[in-house]
Amino acid sequence: MVRLHQGHAEDAKALCQRSIETGRTLGDHSLTAMGLNTYGGILFEEGQLDVAKAMFEDAQLMAATDQVLAAKIEQNLGIIANVQGMWSLARSHYEQSLEAFERLGDERGAAVAHQNLGMISADREEWDSAKGHYNEALRMARQTGEVRLEGLCRLNHAEALLAGQLFGQAQEDAEAASALFHRIGSVLDEADGCRVLGLVFTTSAGRRWRRPTSPRRSPWRFRPNRRSAKPRRAATSASSATKPTAIARRSPG
Repeated sequence: MVRLHQGHAEDAKALCQRSIETGRTLGDHSLTAMGLNTYGGILFEEGQLDVAKAMFEDAQLMAATDQVLAAKIEQNLGIIANVQGMWSLARSHYEQSLEAFERLGDERGAAVAHQNLGMISADREEWDSAKGHYNEALRMARQTGEVRLEGLCRLNHAEALLAGQLFGQAQEDAEAASALFHRIGSVLDEADGCRVLGLVFTTSAGRRWRRPTSPRRSPWRFRPNRRSAKPRRAATSASSATKPTAIARRSPG
């Protein structure tokens, strides 16, 4: 993952392949699954969704004895389905991932699943369901110190409030999200917060709000923490050796 974050995708893929081969030679299914999951995430970042999906499915088979990794891979499969517009399938993957994380007591993973389930609900304009998932994700993100995830939850929640014409609360959430993104130096996320604030102001001034049809923030993926530089858009990625997840407003990992 270090090589990938340094911009050396081919080196990263070669290292993933070596990890996969080593895992298979040693009969270490968990190591093999980690390599496949990471490789799949890199391919997702490159827009090779079908190949990435196949990698995740192979990783899922190998991760049967590693419950945490299996839950993360389930999340990544949901992100692939989400990006491809298969919302019912994506929701099923996210729900299975959520159940696994809750069973394992993994609040960070559960927060990610709630965040992505909230985005599915928002895509379907099921606003009460979306707000419920965002609030749960927000609570867990705060408990685990996931600042960027906390910001995304508040920003997504702002859009759900905006849909209900709750302008004051929407403004409060959008401003809080922007402040969180500024604090961690996530410039693109902060710009997204400003965009939502602009929607709040123009809509509350009398212009009808229309939810954009194209995804902005991707589903959240499990990735190593790092200060953001590039947005996780719908065609971002589902990789991550240590943590896969969705696409930013939606994000895989």
